[in-house]
Amino acid sequence: MLKHFMTAILAAVLLLPASIAQDPNTKRFAAFKATSLAGAAEVITIQQPASDGKIIRIEAVEIWSDVACTATLERDGTAATGTAITPSVITYGSPSGNAFHTSDVGVGTVITIKEISANVITPVPFPGGLYLAPTGTASNFTVRTSSITADVKITVVWREGR
Repeated sequence: MLKHFMTAILAAVLLLPASIAQDPNTKRFAAFKATSLAGAAEVITIQQPASDGKIIRIEAVEIWSDVACTATLERDGTAATGTAITPSVITYGSPSGNAFHTSDVGVGTVITIKEISANVITPVPFPGGLYLAPTGTASNFTVRTSSITADVKITVVWREGR
């Protein structure tokens, strides 16, 4: 009996993220920023609120620049407090997650570094999703370009569930 109970608990824990990906009632949002940089980096952060957050599933990132550069994707840096972006609603509702640009988020754990070719939209999909737990403002996801003089556009798309 205990073995079956433990198996049921393990299955529930493992399937929790999948339920957000498949639930048609989850809400979808996007943060978009177009910037003309002069020897600087653009930084976009999606961050959990201090309390009452929802599970956030980062689905995709798109980066475009008119010069070649690199983009570093990170998670869980010190909380951002920079200029807020009003997220675009893709499905319905209001986001619990916050978006920031020119973010002062602290450097987090590097997920990957992507080479961005000039004048090419570079998609960075997360097929299984990248999840942010509702554990406060240090639960965040950041896209950071290298320091460049260029026009840059960054889009981050995410879902929020229970």
